[in-house]
Amino acid sequence: MAAMRVRLRAPEEDAADTLSAAAGLAVTDTPWATLSREQQLVFASTAPQPPLPHLDLRSPEYIEERLENLKRKPTWRAWLDQYVQDHPDSDGSDDEDDAVGGRRIDKAAKRARYTRKTPGFLKTTCWSVIIAAFTPLLLLLYPCLRRKDNWPLGCTSLPGLIAYAFSTLVCIAFSIGLIYWTICRELPELNRNAWTNLQVRFNDMAQMSETCQASIFQYDLTLFQELCMPLVIDAALLSINVALLFQSHHKWARYALLAMAAAFVVDTPTKLYNATFPAPDITNIDPSYALADEELLVTYLLPSHIALEGKNLKPGGSVAWVAYWGCASTASVDACEKQFPSSFEVGVARVTFTAIDHFIPCYRDPPNPLKAQEYRCFEHVRLRVKDKQSIPGWSKRTAAIYQTTGKQRIEKVTTDDEQQGAEKSANYKESPAETKRSRSSSSSGSRKKSHVTATLHVASDGDILAEE
Repeated sequence: MAAMRVRLRAPEEDAADTLSAAAGLAVTDTPWATLSREQQLVFASTAPQPPLPHLDLRSPEYIEERLENLKRKPTWRAWLDQYVQDHPDSDGSDDEDDAVGGRRIDKAAKRARYTRKTPGFLKTTCWSVIIAAFTPLLLLLYPCLRRKDNWPLGCTSLPGLIAYAFSTLVCIAFSIGLIYWTICRELPELNRNAWTNLQVRFNDMAQMSETCQASIFQYDLTLFQELCMPLVIDAALLSINVALLFQSHHKWARYALLAMAAAFVVDTPTKLYNATFPAPDITNIDPSYALADEELLVTYLLPSHIALEGKNLKPGGSVAWVAYWGCASTASVDACEKQFPSSFEVGVARVTFTAIDHFIPCYRDPPNPLKAQEYRCFEHVRLRVKDKQSIPGWSKRTAAIYQTTGKQRIEKVTTDDEQQGAEKSANYKESPAETKRSRSSSSSGSRKKSHVTATLHVASDGDILAEE
């Protein structure tokens, strides 16, 4: 039996034979391998293509593929990503253009998605109120509800929707509280006093606006800063808080509300007032003590007397004092009585302390018909008022002065009494008994008067010390 020899052919040879046969070339006459690259491309383009397989619409594979495509729901961005993967770029300039175009498309897609998923303030508030009111019912019916991907307000689940609704309501209440604090500088109360405080504050702001307009026509920059800048700062803060209220459903607005609350905690409005118009300030008193019942010259940076070291003190202002142990230690300084007021003229204010205590200085600007001026007290500065007896060596000096001056005054008084008695006896003629009785009474009266005079001088040793 003759052996049969079979030669296996490569797939490329079969394809070459097919193309050669289609081009009308004999395989043996003109092999495909001997043709150039251009001839092969020409023959391949002119050769008839084999027919495509028949598309069966009822085939299970086709139906399954269609169902998968329907379930997938590709987005615009996913389609672009798939398109980029299926069509790789070969040119660098095309890469840059496509990258720029892709970024623009991404931004447009994000903007469209953000606009679609972020409703307005009114819609968010209404949905939040409804969801907060029916939260128990929604939680009970949640297992029975149809699970879906999209819920109101752009949320993807019911717990997320409830959390977003409650957070929105909390932010709205918080922003309203900030607005009330901006107007009244206090926390709102859940009663009628809140509305009353708002009315009073609005009336005050209206009066401040009128005085501000009056100061503008006086062409006084200092007065304009003092009267108008607080009103401008309050109006700016109020406008910012109102704008944040209507944007409270956005995340950035909520962070801004927290920042505004922190600014109010550190008293930023007062710092802005002081920055626009520096307030008067007393930083130190030199020396730190004074004597009671002694007239002092309280000067502004004059080292020969008690000096008030401060800034922005105006001529014509008033300087008063508050007793620390008498009032300020148990009550507010503003509520305490302002004692020993004096005018501050040419850097000098005269004051005489009649009480012994530690006193706190208070300053008030000159009178202004457009604005009621109030005292501003500086608790970090104190002036100690001492009694004269607290001076070292005061008792010894008083005793020495009494010995030299007291006796002289007593002798002088007794001499005057004797002279008066002699004059009376010379002017009036009396009997010996009456004369004796008058002499005895005058001598006893002189002794009593001298005793009283000595007592008065001992009690007023402070005056003797002052005279010496």
